[in-house]
Amino acid sequence: MNLNAKSLFLIALLASLVTGCANTLEMRTISQWMEQVEEEDLAKVRDRSSDKLGEQAFPLSKPAEPFAALKVLNLPKGQITIKDVQDEGENKIVIAEIGEKDKPKRELVFTITQDDDSGNWVVDDVHRSETQRTGQKRYRSVAQQMNLLLAVQEFNYIWTNGDRQQVLGSCTPRLARLMAELPPPDLDHILTSVHGKGKGSKKFNPRARMAEDSAEVSMSKNGRKIIAAYRNHDGRWLVDNVAVSISGESRGEVRDIPSIQDLAAVLITTNSFRAAYDGNDKTGLEEVTTPQFFKGALASADLASFPIPAMDNVDQDNRSVDIVEGRAEFVIRDADDVLQITLMRDKDTPVNAPRKYRVDDVTVWQDRQEKRLAAIFNAQQSMQVFSHALAQRDLKTLDYLSTRDFRKRVWERLTPDTIHDLPLNDIPNTPPIPENIVFRGQLTEITVNQGDKPVTYVMRALHGEMKVDDILFPSEGRPDSLKQTAEIMIPIYDFAAGFRLNNLELVAVNSSRELNRMAWSQCRCIPHLNVTPASHLKMPLHRVENSNPKNVQVVLGDQNLGAVVWLVKENNAYRIDDMRLIQGPDERRDQVQLKQHVRLTLAEGETIPRELQTIVPAGFDVIREDPFPETVGQDTGIEQAVGSDDDYLEHP
Repeated sequence: MNLNAKSLFLIALLASLVTGCANTLEMRTISQWMEQVEEEDLAKVRDRSSDKLGEQAFPLSKPAEPFAALKVLNLPKGQITIKDVQDEGENKIVIAEIGEKDKPKRELVFTITQDDDSGNWVVDDVHRSETQRTGQKRYRSVAQQMNLLLAVQEFNYIWTNGDRQQVLGSCTPRLARLMAELPPPDLDHILTSVHGKGKGSKKFNPRARMAEDSAEVSMSKNGRKIIAAYRNHDGRWLVDNVAVSISGESRGEVRDIPSIQDLAAVLITTNSFRAAYDGNDKTGLEEVTTPQFFKGALASADLASFPIPAMDNVDQDNRSVDIVEGRAEFVIRDADDVLQITLMRDKDTPVNAPRKYRVDDVTVWQDRQEKRLAAIFNAQQSMQVFSHALAQRDLKTLDYLSTRDFRKRVWERLTPDTIHDLPLNDIPNTPPIPENIVFRGQLTEITVNQGDKPVTYVMRALHGEMKVDDILFPSEGRPDSLKQTAEIMIPIYDFAAGFRLNNLELVAVNSSRELNRMAWSQCRCIPHLNVTPASHLKMPLHRVENSNPKNVQVVLGDQNLGAVVWLVKENNAYRIDDMRLIQGPDERRDQVQLKQHVRLTLAEGETIPRELQTIVPAGFDVIREDPFPETVGQDTGIEQAVGSDDDYLEHP
């Protein structure tokens, strides 16, 4: 071996010795740290860790259980192989593969640094490699993950065993401000709703998704699936919101919680409402109620006349809150009463501000009745105003005080002239004197004595206001419902007006498809008939009969002047299908079937003015049934007309 060869060999040997010594340093630092972690020796792990890693991942304070949290991360065990070492200033980045022999190894990236006091090399952080769905690798800091998992442990412990200040201290400022407004029973209600009763299983196996300053952690406990949202505040993970889903046998009377921010806001508003109500504080009530509810039910109400049950000592099992899509139902019950407060989330709340709810309705189940505040305070007043408007035939006021269903089926189809045609003789024009009130939730029935006749006003609560939905009165041979009676009679009056005004369009729109097909579709104007329907259809209502809800027979007038009208229901509205016009007792000479009369008139091309002729063309069929039997007052078979739920949807 010559001199040059010897020199090269010595250089290579020296380099290998230096590299070996360096790798020995990193290997010793990492292997000692991993060994103490596996033995779960907290003091020694902290000795082998930097101060930063020790405080973040291995704190000495209770209730932290760092090794239980570390197991969630599932760090690899086994033989350590160092793949690369990179110097970064005062730190070293060590890439290692760890795993059991003959098994796939996993990669960990260690950051090691030299301790200022002892001069020893210690572990400053560890990054785990994770393969994303895209196939790319992502490295997660064990220190940051442990910091979050320890915050979850703190959440589980403090929210089950901690005091009020500890609970508030585990929350973000936004959530803490909400929770701080809650009295102890309400805060206990939230804590119990989240974690349930009892300690539950000690198993700690949360699943977490982390971003730089936010995280979402899901876990199971006491039959609950808990999803907690965290925010990073100055290096500490704090609870910002929690959602809870109850499953299986654990559900019982317990409700899911979509958001404890919402739950806290609901409880705060409920408490404020009850305090303002009990103190007759109208200003305070306006601040915590929706404008419709306050103006419609509370603004002018004598609150002292109806105290809301206190029920302050009711236990948690008899309290519940349901929250669905911005609407909340707070229910509390005792042996005698049930109180339900309905709230709506304030849509104008800024994004980062605490949630706010407003009371939209209050219902008390008491004395076997469902009493709404709007009904209690406003039903009688609205009824009196409506009764006066009906006596005055004030269509504008009647329309305003009625439900959408009543308006659509009656008042919107009338004019200031045609409203006087309604058969209202059974409702005297005298002030109603209340006799009895029955509360049925949204519906309130006020029975009054009106001109020595019992009349019942059916009221419906809508957005804190009481609207009239119908008037019921005893009648012979006709519906007891004003809504249904008017709905049947309006097309008859409009049909008569069409003939009187020579308005074919008005006649056609109030006729059935069959009558339009056979008659009006073949005309450019109303034909000149021998008998005019207008005067017959203006006669007083005598009787209403039906054998099928979609087919109604109406008898008007008497055997000297009147009509029998058949109506069919098409597109949710009654339309005239045919009628028999009566101008005397002789069935052949004095009674005309309209459909046949029009058809024959069109076929013969007759243009004789209808007001000059009363002779019936030969060949007309005559109904043999007597439309005016001696016995009247039988059951009409028509029930009170009640619309579908959609018919009562009002826009505030």
